[in-house]
Amino acid sequence: MTAPASIIVQGLTLNELVDAVADAVAERIGTPKTGGSDNVRPSLVSTPVLAEQLSISRAKAHKLAEDGVIPFVWCGDVRRFDFDEVKAALKARGRVAK
Repeated sequence: MTAPASIIVQGLTLNELVDAVADAVAERIGTPKTGGSDNVRPSLVSTPVLAEQLSISRAKAHKLAEDGVIPFVWCGDVRRFDFDEVKAALKARGRVAK
């Protein structure tokens, strides 16, 4: 594992800090960087939020992830889901997603 990139905070506006953190995270997880706070970034949702959006239980959401039916990423010790990717995965398997 490589050491995390350093971020110098002094003298940054809040938006610049948010961008720097987002770029560091994107680089760490291997997604393309985006510039500027106004750009759309993928939003990752927690298991409870995903379960609510899909009208399923949290246990079912965990099971779908564990079985490889829906994609997720680990953020520390918790799963996070890109809702658009989850919907696409469910659609590709012939399952209904809102």
